[in-house]
Amino acid sequence: MLVIRPNTRILVALAASIGLSLYLVHLIVSEKKVDRNVDEKTELKDISIWDLFPSDKDETAEDGRREDPVRKLLQIARIAGYPEMSADRAAEKLSEIKKVVQEFQRAGAGDKLASSFLHKIDIILLSEQSVEKLHKNIRIKRKAEKKAKEQEKAKQEEEKRLEKLQKQEKEEEIEHLGEGAADKPPPKPKLSQERMEQIARAVSYLRKADEKLPFERRAKLWKMGYERDDKYSFSDCEDMDDSISRNLPESPWFSERYMDDLKLFMDAEDIDNPYIFQKLRHYGLPFGFGAQKRDVMARLVHNDNFTNDDIHGDYRKRCLTCAVVGSSGDLKGAGMGKEIDKHDYVFRLNKAMTNSEYWPDIGNKTTFYTFYPESNFVHLLGDKDSVVYLYAGFKQYDIDYIIAVVEGEPMPKIKANNRYWSVRNPKIRGQQLKFFHPDFLRYIHVSYLNHTGGRPTTGAMLVFTAVHMCDKVDIYGFGYDPRFSAHYYDSTFHEHTDKGTVHNSTNERLVWDRLHHDGIIHWWKRDTNR
Repeated sequence: MLVIRPNTRILVALAASIGLSLYLVHLIVSEKKVDRNVDEKTELKDISIWDLFPSDKDETAEDGRREDPVRKLLQIARIAGYPEMSADRAAEKLSEIKKVVQEFQRAGAGDKLASSFLHKIDIILLSEQSVEKLHKNIRIKRKAEKKAKEQEKAKQEEEKRLEKLQKQEKEEEIEHLGEGAADKPPPKPKLSQERMEQIARAVSYLRKADEKLPFERRAKLWKMGYERDDKYSFSDCEDMDDSISRNLPESPWFSERYMDDLKLFMDAEDIDNPYIFQKLRHYGLPFGFGAQKRDVMARLVHNDNFTNDDIHGDYRKRCLTCAVVGSSGDLKGAGMGKEIDKHDYVFRLNKAMTNSEYWPDIGNKTTFYTFYPESNFVHLLGDKDSVVYLYAGFKQYDIDYIIAVVEGEPMPKIKANNRYWSVRNPKIRGQQLKFFHPDFLRYIHVSYLNHTGGRPTTGAMLVFTAVHMCDKVDIYGFGYDPRFSAHYYDSTFHEHTDKGTVHNSTNERLVWDRLHHDGIIHWWKRDTNR
């Protein structure tokens, strides 16, 4: 590789200038053309940059002529690893070197500039490409490097975003489960004498069967009949436009499945009567009581706090209008709060943030709220003391949990991530509680959802509860619009996914679309008319 010592920088530049001038004069006065073919047999020797620009004192060749600078440059190119360089290209290099020397002279030819200009000469000498092409390639390379850095930066930002989301989800999970994780479950507290007497009194309400109940093999979900409610309040609303009763004949698909007097909520008779309880044990939670013991369930239904009042209170209002509010992202910025709050009943579920800045979009009125232990966000409700809480039991822990709530005991531990956690206490009164009847959940799952997925979503449970309780039902925040995040309360964009769930949300959206088309419900969607 050609090396130019630092102490010769200025001399090299001056020599290059003088050599180029002599070379131009040489081309004019020269009578013979330069032999453009390099003799391959010519012996190559070490050549310095001084050989490119011979002075008048330099010795001439054997034939009396000064050696051609182009020829010398070709020899240098071969030494530098460019044996295919042509004589034209060598002459072009000399012209480029001259331009660099002239530019150096115009710049002042100071010591500080010598290094950068010598670097340019190095590039000319050691490159097959022209300066313009070389600089173009350098720009292309820098552009590619910049693009690669931007892609790497975007990748790192995406990894940070995903890491932040995972951290946020983990924090939310911990928030659901509460603090005080332990490796082992705490020992069960000893019951006081008063509590034991209360349990004994609850069990005393249980009636015995006249004879031993036979064992029955488990039938398909749709084989068993459903419990009916002899206290059901029928609607006498006939003059409301677009009411369920008025549109019922227009929807054969819905009318042939609809049971208006189906039992929506569990009461003491479902536990006290051994024949009903035996039937309800036919399926596991949430479609039956499965392995639940009667004496345990009796602690719930016969607790003094669990008054199990009528769902409509003292009377059922004529022509009830109801809104069921989900958490879809299309509600954010929609400004539907006032319209939602105008309904007689407003049903909400899971993370209903009415006590927040979202109330202009989702409203702040809540009549009914449904949850299970891990989806308990009661503390986010605005006026939680006046809310009726609709509870569903999906597993054994859910039964233990709600009994502890009603009895005012500490929350039982739940195992998650190989540790035992205390789930958040909803701090509600037993008088505010209603327990979904397992037959009602089975009826929804079989009759409307074609028993797809593991069980209905809490949203589906609320929609059909409203359909059975109200005369007109509007649903908001249901379905998924890819233009918006999965939830209206998301701080960053979340894509909707059913992964990791037991639900078939796609099937449920088809059901909402069909019921909307038949006029049974009114499904609000962003930027569309009902």
